[in-house]
Amino acid sequence: MADLQLDEGYVTVRRGKGAKGRFVPIDEVGIQALTAYLLDTRSVLYSGDTSGRVFPITRQRLWQIVGSLCRLAGLPESKHPHQLLHRFGSELVKAGLELRQVAAMMGHASTDTTEIYVGLDLEDLQKIFR
Repeated sequence: MADLQLDEGYVTVRRGKGAKGRFVPIDEVGIQALTAYLLDTRSVLYSGDTSGRVFPITRQRLWQIVGSLCRLAGLPESKHPHQLLHRFGSELVKAGLELRQVAAMMGHASTDTTEIYVGLDLEDLQKIFR
């Protein structure tokens, strides 16, 4: 909960390798939804939870949720949450976000790692360079 910066429009996520901080921007719709969840829903779903986590769920439960959403979207169930992160990064780069910004959001120390994970080809890299 301490990592929510809704007034600033971002959240710091501290999970994964080395618990590096990842800054994730949130748009106005996301801020409104998260605020409503925190004010109304969270206390009902997780009454008595004192972990300080926004969504106090296990990684196994997250996997189940992702699998269910993939089924609903007509995607293969085997999509791992990490694959979705890579796809998200790819879409951000293709939409014109700078590679170093995507690297920071993904928690990569180097843009070299981001290039590998988002699957950039030579044509994509040339566009970025230009």
